[in-house]
Amino acid sequence: MLAALLALPLAAGPLLRGAEGVRALAALQSTFTVGLAVWLSARVLLGHLPLPSRRLLIWAAALATAGAAAAFSSPAGARSLPGLASLLLALALFPALAEISKDERALVDQALRVAGWLCAALALYQRFALDRPAAAGPFDAPEVWCAALVMLAAPAYERGDRLLLCVLAFCGLVAGGLGAWWGLAAALWLTRGWRAPFWGRAAAAAAVVCLIVVYNRLGSPELFERARVWRGAAAMVADRPLLGVGPGAFGALLARYAPGAPAAADARLHPLQAAAEWGLPAALLWFAGLWHCLRGGPSPKRFAALAVLLQSLWDPVFSVPSNLWLFSYLAASSIPETSEGVNVPWRLRPALVVAAAVFGLLLAAPGALLRARAERLEKLAWTGGVPTWSSLLERDAR
Repeated sequence: MLAALLALPLAAGPLLRGAEGVRALAALQSTFTVGLAVWLSARVLLGHLPLPSRRLLIWAAALATAGAAAAFSSPAGARSLPGLASLLLALALFPALAEISKDERALVDQALRVAGWLCAALALYQRFALDRPAAAGPFDAPEVWCAALVMLAAPAYERGDRLLLCVLAFCGLVAGGLGAWWGLAAALWLTRGWRAPFWGRAAAAAAVVCLIVVYNRLGSPELFERARVWRGAAAMVADRPLLGVGPGAFGALLARYAPGAPAAADARLHPLQAAAEWGLPAALLWFAGLWHCLRGGPSPKRFAALAVLLQSLWDPVFSVPSNLWLFSYLAASSIPETSEGVNVPWRLRPALVVAAAVFGLLLAAPGALLRARAERLEKLAWTGGVPTWSSLLERDAR
Protein backbone atom coordinates (compact mmCIF):
# COMPACT_ATOMS: atom_id res chain seq x y z
CA MET A 1 0.00 0.00 0.00
CA LEU A 2 2.75 2.46 0.93
CA ALA A 3 4.57 1.88 -2.36
CA ALA A 4 1.37 2.70 -4.28
CA LEU A 5 0.94 5.87 -2.22
CA LEU A 6 4.50 6.91 -3.08
CA ALA A 7 4.01 6.16 -6.76
CA LEU A 8 0.80 8.21 -7.02
CA PRO A 9 2.18 11.77 -6.70
CA LEU A 10 5.55 10.88 -8.22
CA ALA A 11 4.12 9.41 -11.43
CA ALA A 12 0.89 11.39 -11.72
CA GLY A 13 2.42 14.76 -10.84
CA PRO A 14 4.37 15.26 -14.10
CA LEU A 15 1.39 14.07 -16.14
CA LEU A 16 -0.85 16.67 -14.44
CA ARG A 17 1.22 19.61 -15.70
CA GLY A 18 3.57 19.33 -12.76
CA ALA A 19 0.64 19.41 -10.28
CA GLU A 20 0.57 23.20 -10.71
CA GLY A 21 -3.20 23.12 -10.99
CA VAL A 22 -4.98 23.81 -7.72
CA ARG A 23 -7.19 20.73 -7.82
CA ALA A 24 -4.35 18.41 -8.85
CA LEU A 25 -2.06 19.63 -6.08
CA ALA A 26 -4.77 19.47 -3.43
CA ALA A 27 -5.94 16.02 -4.52
CA LEU A 28 -2.46 14.46 -4.66
CA GLN A 29 -1.30 15.97 -1.37
CA SER A 30 -4.49 15.10 0.51
CA THR A 31 -4.70 11.57 -0.90
CA PHE A 32 -1.09 10.82 0.00
CA THR A 33 -1.31 12.13 3.55
CA VAL A 34 -4.67 10.52 4.32
CA GLY A 35 -3.40 7.24 2.86
CA LEU A 36 -0.27 7.54 5.00
CA ALA A 37 -2.44 7.94 8.09
CA VAL A 38 -4.46 4.85 7.11
CA TRP A 39 -1.25 2.86 6.63
CA LEU A 40 0.05 3.96 10.04
CA SER A 41 -3.26 2.99 11.66
CA ALA A 42 -3.14 -0.44 10.02
CA ARG A 43 0.42 -1.03 11.25
CA VAL A 44 -0.59 -0.02 14.77
CA LEU A 45 -3.56 -2.41 14.72
CA LEU A 46 -1.27 -5.21 13.53
CA GLY A 47 0.87 -4.59 16.58
CA HIS A 48 4.20 -3.61 14.97
CA LEU A 49 5.19 -0.16 13.81
CA PRO A 50 8.41 0.18 11.76
CA LEU A 51 10.28 3.40 12.48
CA PRO A 52 12.83 5.29 10.38
CA SER A 53 15.95 6.56 12.11
CA ARG A 54 15.40 9.12 14.83
CA ARG A 55 17.67 11.60 13.06
CA LEU A 56 15.59 11.39 9.88
CA LEU A 57 12.31 11.88 11.75
CA ILE A 58 13.66 14.89 13.67
CA TRP A 59 15.00 16.44 10.44
CA ALA A 60 11.72 16.03 8.55
CA ALA A 61 9.59 17.15 11.51
CA ALA A 62 11.76 20.23 12.09
CA LEU A 63 11.52 21.28 8.45
CA ALA A 64 7.76 20.65 8.36
CA THR A 65 7.30 22.74 11.51
CA ALA A 66 9.45 25.55 10.11
CA GLY A 67 7.54 25.46 6.81
CA ALA A 68 4.17 25.58 8.59
CA ALA A 69 5.31 28.45 10.82
CA ALA A 70 6.56 30.37 7.78
CA ALA A 71 3.31 29.75 5.89
CA PHE A 72 0.91 30.75 8.66
CA SER A 73 2.92 33.88 9.53
CA SER A 74 3.47 34.83 5.90
CA PRO A 75 2.62 38.35 4.74
CA ALA A 76 1.08 36.65 1.69
CA GLY A 77 -1.58 34.93 3.79
CA ALA A 78 -3.38 32.06 2.05
CA ARG A 79 -1.11 32.38 -0.97
CA SER A 80 1.43 30.24 0.93
CA LEU A 81 -0.93 27.25 1.02
CA PRO A 82 0.22 25.71 -2.29
CA GLY A 83 3.88 25.91 -1.30
CA LEU A 84 3.18 24.44 2.13
CA ALA A 85 1.15 21.56 0.69
CA SER A 86 3.93 20.76 -1.78
CA LEU A 87 6.66 21.03 0.87
CA LEU A 88 4.89 18.75 3.35
CA LEU A 89 4.47 16.02 0.76
CA ALA A 90 8.12 16.33 -0.30
CA LEU A 91 9.30 15.99 3.30
CA ALA A 92 6.99 13.04 3.98
CA LEU A 93 8.65 11.14 1.14
CA PHE A 94 11.93 10.83 3.08
CA PRO A 95 10.71 8.81 6.10
CA ALA A 96 8.10 7.03 3.96
CA LEU A 97 10.77 5.71 1.59
CA ALA A 98 12.61 4.17 4.53
CA GLU A 99 9.53 2.04 5.21
CA ILE A 100 9.43 0.20 1.89
CA SER A 101 11.63 -2.65 0.72
CA LYS A 102 13.88 -2.88 -2.31
CA ASP A 103 11.22 -4.75 -4.29
CA GLU A 104 8.60 -2.12 -3.45
CA ARG A 105 10.97 0.63 -4.55
CA ALA A 106 11.26 -1.18 -7.86
CA LEU A 107 7.47 -0.86 -8.26
CA VAL A 108 7.75 2.91 -7.77
CA ASP A 109 10.49 2.99 -10.40
CA GLN A 110 8.26 1.11 -12.82
CA ALA A 111 5.52 3.70 -12.30
CA LEU A 112 8.06 6.44 -13.06
CA ARG A 113 9.09 4.63 -16.24
CA VAL A 114 5.46 4.59 -17.40
CA ALA A 115 5.18 8.31 -16.58
CA GLY A 116 8.41 8.94 -18.50
CA TRP A 117 7.06 7.19 -21.60
CA LEU A 118 3.77 9.10 -21.47
CA CYS A 119 5.49 12.48 -21.00
CA ALA A 120 7.96 11.72 -23.81
CA ALA A 121 5.14 10.64 -26.14
CA LEU A 122 3.37 13.94 -25.49
CA ALA A 123 6.57 15.89 -26.22
CA LEU A 124 7.13 13.99 -29.48
CA TYR A 125 3.54 14.65 -30.49
CA GLN A 126 4.02 18.37 -29.82
CA ARG A 127 7.22 18.43 -31.85
CA PHE A 128 6.17 16.49 -34.92
CA ALA A 129 2.36 16.75 -35.04
CA LEU A 130 1.95 20.28 -33.69
CA ASP A 131 5.31 21.55 -35.00
CA ARG A 132 6.50 23.12 -31.76
CA PRO A 133 10.30 23.52 -31.96
CA ALA A 134 10.76 23.69 -28.16
CA ALA A 135 8.26 21.01 -27.13
CA ALA A 136 8.03 20.87 -23.33
CA GLY A 137 5.74 17.87 -22.84
CA PRO A 138 3.16 18.47 -20.09
CA PHE A 139 5.03 21.54 -18.79
CA ASP A 140 4.92 25.18 -19.85
CA ALA A 141 8.63 25.98 -19.41
CA PRO A 142 11.37 24.03 -21.23
CA GLU A 143 13.72 24.44 -18.24
CA VAL A 144 11.25 22.72 -15.93
CA TRP A 145 10.66 19.98 -18.53
CA CYS A 146 14.39 19.34 -18.92
CA ALA A 147 14.80 18.97 -15.15
CA ALA A 148 11.97 16.43 -15.11
CA LEU A 149 13.66 14.58 -18.00
CA VAL A 150 16.88 14.24 -16.02
CA MET A 151 15.03 12.86 -13.00
CA LEU A 152 12.83 10.48 -15.02
CA ALA A 153 15.95 9.15 -16.75
CA ALA A 154 17.43 7.86 -13.47
CA PRO A 155 14.96 4.98 -12.84
CA ALA A 156 15.00 4.20 -16.58
CA TYR A 157 18.79 3.79 -16.44
CA GLU A 158 18.62 1.60 -13.33
CA ARG A 159 16.00 -0.65 -14.94
CA GLY A 160 17.97 -0.93 -18.19
CA ASP A 161 15.41 0.84 -20.38
CA ARG A 162 17.89 2.15 -22.95
CA LEU A 163 15.19 3.04 -25.47
CA LEU A 164 13.46 5.33 -22.98
CA LEU A 165 16.82 6.93 -22.18
CA CYS A 166 17.39 7.71 -25.86
CA VAL A 167 13.88 9.15 -26.23
CA LEU A 168 14.29 11.32 -23.13
CA ALA A 169 17.70 12.55 -24.35
CA PHE A 170 16.17 13.47 -27.72
CA CYS A 171 13.38 15.35 -25.95
CA GLY A 172 16.02 17.23 -23.97
CA LEU A 173 17.86 18.20 -27.15
CA VAL A 174 14.63 19.41 -28.75
CA ALA A 175 13.63 21.46 -25.69
CA GLY A 176 17.05 23.10 -25.33
CA GLY A 177 17.43 23.51 -21.59
CA LEU A 178 20.96 24.90 -21.27
CA GLY A 179 20.72 24.74 -17.48
CA ALA A 180 20.01 21.00 -17.53
CA TRP A 181 23.05 20.29 -19.68
CA TRP A 182 25.15 22.50 -17.41
CA GLY A 183 23.87 20.58 -14.37
CA LEU A 184 24.66 17.23 -15.96
CA ALA A 185 28.18 18.35 -16.94
CA ALA A 186 28.91 19.79 -13.50
CA ALA A 187 27.54 16.70 -11.73
CA LEU A 188 29.61 14.44 -13.99
CA TRP A 189 32.75 16.40 -13.24
CA LEU A 190 32.08 16.37 -9.48
CA THR A 191 31.33 12.65 -9.30
CA ARG A 192 33.61 11.17 -11.96
CA GLY A 193 36.09 13.86 -12.95
CA TRP A 194 38.54 13.17 -10.15
CA ARG A 195 38.65 9.40 -10.68
CA ALA A 196 38.09 9.05 -14.43
CA PRO A 197 40.09 11.51 -16.56
CA PHE A 198 38.04 10.78 -19.70
CA TRP A 199 34.75 11.67 -18.04
CA GLY A 200 36.38 14.66 -16.38
CA ARG A 201 37.53 16.05 -19.74
CA ALA A 202 34.14 15.36 -21.34
CA ALA A 203 32.35 17.14 -18.49
CA ALA A 204 34.76 20.07 -18.64
CA ALA A 205 34.24 20.42 -22.40
CA ALA A 206 30.45 20.41 -22.00
CA ALA A 207 30.69 22.96 -19.19
CA VAL A 208 32.85 25.22 -21.35
CA VAL A 209 30.28 25.11 -24.16
CA CYS A 210 27.53 26.06 -21.68
CA LEU A 211 29.64 28.90 -20.31
CA ILE A 212 30.27 30.24 -23.82
CA VAL A 213 26.52 30.35 -24.42
CA VAL A 214 25.98 32.07 -21.06
CA TYR A 215 28.73 34.58 -21.83
CA ASN A 216 26.96 35.41 -25.07
CA ARG A 217 23.92 36.39 -23.00
CA LEU A 218 25.72 38.66 -20.53
CA GLY A 219 24.53 41.81 -22.26
CA SER A 220 20.93 40.66 -22.63
CA PRO A 221 18.09 42.25 -20.62
CA GLU A 222 17.31 38.84 -19.14
CA LEU A 223 20.43 38.93 -16.96
CA PHE A 224 19.64 42.38 -15.57
CA GLU A 225 16.05 41.33 -14.87
CA ARG A 226 17.32 38.24 -13.08
CA ALA A 227 19.62 40.41 -10.97
CA ARG A 228 16.60 42.48 -9.86
CA VAL A 229 14.80 39.29 -8.86
CA TRP A 230 17.84 38.17 -6.84
CA ARG A 231 17.96 41.54 -5.07
CA GLY A 232 14.29 41.10 -4.18
CA ALA A 233 14.98 37.66 -2.74
CA ALA A 234 17.92 39.02 -0.74
CA ALA A 235 15.64 41.75 0.63
CA MET A 236 13.17 39.08 1.78
CA VAL A 237 15.95 37.26 3.62
CA ALA A 238 17.08 40.49 5.28
CA ASP A 239 13.50 41.37 6.30
CA ARG A 240 12.48 37.93 7.62
CA PRO A 241 15.65 35.90 8.22
CA LEU A 242 14.17 33.42 10.70
CA LEU A 243 10.78 32.47 9.27
CA GLY A 244 10.94 33.67 5.68
CA VAL A 245 7.99 34.97 3.70
CA GLY A 246 6.33 31.56 3.43
CA PRO A 247 6.65 28.57 1.05
CA GLY A 248 5.56 29.50 -2.44
CA ALA A 249 4.96 33.17 -1.53
CA PHE A 250 8.01 34.51 -3.37
CA GLY A 251 6.15 35.51 -6.54
CA ALA A 252 3.29 37.14 -4.67
CA LEU A 253 5.62 39.36 -2.61
CA LEU A 254 8.36 40.11 -5.13
CA ALA A 255 6.85 43.43 -6.22
CA ARG A 256 6.81 44.59 -2.59
CA TYR A 257 10.51 43.85 -2.03
CA ALA A 258 11.81 44.70 -5.51
CA PRO A 259 9.70 47.38 -7.22
CA GLY A 260 10.26 47.32 -10.95
CA ALA A 261 11.44 43.69 -11.02
CA PRO A 262 9.72 41.45 -13.58
CA ALA A 263 7.02 39.11 -12.32
CA ALA A 264 8.59 35.78 -11.33
CA ALA A 265 7.36 32.88 -9.23
CA ASP A 266 10.89 31.56 -8.76
CA ALA A 267 14.17 33.29 -7.95
CA ARG A 268 16.09 30.98 -10.34
CA LEU A 269 18.57 30.41 -7.52
CA HIS A 270 17.29 27.69 -5.23
CA PRO A 271 19.46 28.37 -2.13
CA LEU A 272 18.45 32.03 -2.17
CA GLN A 273 14.78 31.21 -2.69
CA ALA A 274 14.80 28.59 0.08
CA ALA A 275 16.26 31.14 2.49
CA ALA A 276 13.74 33.78 1.38
CA GLU A 277 10.68 31.50 1.68
CA TRP A 278 11.56 29.16 4.57
CA GLY A 279 14.03 31.29 6.55
CA LEU A 280 17.76 30.84 6.97
CA PRO A 281 17.65 28.12 9.69
CA ALA A 282 15.25 25.93 7.68
CA ALA A 283 17.24 26.45 4.47
CA LEU A 284 20.48 25.42 6.19
CA LEU A 285 18.74 22.37 7.68
CA TRP A 286 17.36 21.44 4.24
CA PHE A 287 20.73 21.57 2.51
CA ALA A 288 22.45 19.77 5.39
CA GLY A 289 20.01 16.88 4.94
CA LEU A 290 20.54 16.89 1.18
CA TRP A 291 24.31 16.80 1.67
CA HIS A 292 23.92 13.76 3.91
CA CYS A 293 21.77 12.01 1.28
CA LEU A 294 23.84 12.89 -1.79
CA ARG A 295 27.35 12.40 -0.47
CA GLY A 296 27.18 8.59 -0.77
CA GLY A 297 28.66 6.42 -3.48
CA PRO A 298 27.77 6.49 -7.17
CA SER A 299 24.11 5.97 -7.98
CA PRO A 300 22.04 7.06 -10.99
CA LYS A 301 19.39 8.52 -8.72
CA ARG A 302 21.81 10.50 -6.59
CA PHE A 303 23.60 11.66 -9.74
CA ALA A 304 20.32 12.91 -11.24
CA ALA A 305 19.39 14.66 -7.98
CA LEU A 306 22.79 16.37 -7.86
CA ALA A 307 22.48 17.46 -11.51
CA VAL A 308 19.04 18.98 -10.89
CA LEU A 309 20.25 20.68 -7.72
CA LEU A 310 23.07 22.28 -9.72
CA GLN A 311 20.60 23.25 -12.45
CA SER A 312 18.46 24.98 -9.83
CA LEU A 313 21.27 27.52 -9.42
CA TRP A 314 20.15 28.96 -12.77
CA ASP A 315 16.74 27.62 -13.76
CA PRO A 316 13.31 27.61 -12.01
CA VAL A 317 13.51 23.86 -11.50
CA PHE A 318 11.20 23.69 -8.48
CA SER A 319 8.57 26.11 -9.74
CA VAL A 320 6.17 23.14 -10.07
CA PRO A 321 5.46 20.74 -7.17
CA SER A 322 6.08 17.51 -9.09
CA ASN A 323 9.74 18.37 -9.66
CA LEU A 324 10.26 18.92 -5.93
CA TRP A 325 8.65 15.56 -5.22
CA LEU A 326 10.75 13.75 -7.82
CA PHE A 327 13.88 15.41 -6.47
CA SER A 328 13.02 14.38 -2.91
CA TYR A 329 12.44 10.79 -4.02
CA LEU A 330 15.78 10.62 -5.81
CA ALA A 331 17.64 12.24 -2.92
CA ALA A 332 15.98 9.91 -0.41
CA SER A 333 16.91 6.82 -2.45
CA SER A 334 20.13 6.54 -0.44
CA ILE A 335 18.14 6.00 2.77
CA PRO A 336 18.23 2.27 3.61
CA GLU A 337 15.15 0.28 4.51
CA THR A 338 14.50 0.62 8.21
CA SER A 339 15.23 -2.34 10.46
CA GLU A 340 13.91 -0.65 13.58
CA GLY A 341 10.42 -0.87 14.97
CA VAL A 342 8.33 -1.12 18.09
CA ASN A 343 5.77 -3.65 19.21
CA VAL A 344 2.55 -1.87 20.18
CA PRO A 345 0.74 -3.17 23.30
CA TRP A 346 -3.00 -3.73 23.02
CA ARG A 347 -3.83 -1.01 25.54
CA LEU A 348 -2.03 1.64 23.49
CA ARG A 349 -3.40 0.77 20.07
CA PRO A 350 -6.67 2.79 20.20
CA ALA A 351 -4.84 5.94 21.33
CA LEU A 352 -2.17 5.53 18.65
CA VAL A 353 -4.79 5.02 15.94
CA VAL A 354 -6.40 8.30 16.98
CA ALA A 355 -2.95 9.94 16.95
CA ALA A 356 -2.31 8.62 13.42
CA ALA A 357 -5.65 10.03 12.27
CA VAL A 358 -4.85 13.44 13.77
CA PHE A 359 -1.41 13.32 12.16
CA GLY A 360 -2.94 12.62 8.75
CA LEU A 361 -5.49 15.40 9.14
CA LEU A 362 -2.78 17.90 10.08
CA LEU A 363 -0.67 16.98 7.05
CA ALA A 364 -3.70 17.03 4.75
CA ALA A 365 -4.99 20.36 6.09
CA PRO A 366 -3.07 22.59 3.62
CA GLY A 367 -4.40 20.58 0.67
CA ALA A 368 -7.96 20.70 2.00
CA LEU A 369 -7.75 24.44 2.68
CA LEU A 370 -6.26 24.97 -0.75
CA ARG A 371 -9.10 23.12 -2.43
CA ALA A 372 -11.72 25.06 -0.45
CA ARG A 373 -10.01 28.32 -1.34
CA ALA A 374 -9.94 27.39 -5.02
CA GLU A 375 -13.62 26.48 -5.01
CA ARG A 376 -14.51 29.81 -3.40
CA LEU A 377 -12.52 31.73 -5.97
CA GLU A 378 -14.07 29.74 -8.81
CA LYS A 379 -17.55 30.68 -7.60
CA LEU A 380 -16.58 34.35 -7.51
CA ALA A 381 -14.97 34.55 -10.94
CA TRP A 382 -14.37 31.70 -13.31
CA THR A 383 -14.57 31.80 -17.08
CA GLY A 384 -13.27 28.37 -18.08
CA GLY A 385 -10.01 26.53 -18.64
CA VAL A 386 -7.77 24.68 -16.18
CA PRO A 387 -7.28 26.72 -12.99
CA THR A 388 -3.79 27.31 -11.61
CA TRP A 389 -3.06 29.03 -8.34
CA SER A 390 -1.59 32.10 -10.05
CA SER A 391 -4.67 32.60 -12.27
CA LEU A 392 -7.00 32.27 -9.30
CA LEU A 393 -4.97 34.80 -7.33
CA GLU A 394 -5.27 37.28 -10.18
CA ARG A 395 -9.06 36.90 -10.14
CA ASP A 396 -9.11 37.24 -6.35
CA ALA A 397 -7.09 40.47 -6.52
CA ARG A 398 -9.56 41.97 -9.00
